[in-house]
Amino acid sequence: MQSFSYKAKAELCRGTVQRLCCARAECYGALLYCNTFTMQEVRIITENPEFAARLPRLFQRAFNVKFDRLRPRLFPTGPKPAPPAAS
Repeated sequence: MQSFSYKAKAELCRGTVQRLCCARAECYGALLYCNTFTMQEVRIITENPEFAARLPRLFQRAFNVKFDRLRPRLFPTGPKPAPPAAS
């Protein structure tokens, strides 16, 4: 079952953003609920592939910026295994 958030993002992705003010408003909304928002890093995590594909175009339109897109992790990572013992 899809979450409310997933459905809301899918609804946003149905339309195109024509006006600069609308692009900025949608970006601000994404930033408001993003995972990390600091001077060094902005990290937006979403389960919705349509919204993930929309974000780079949206930020390019709204602020003329590009950002890295990281590969999704299917499962949370646990503790790192210990490095092999030196011989």
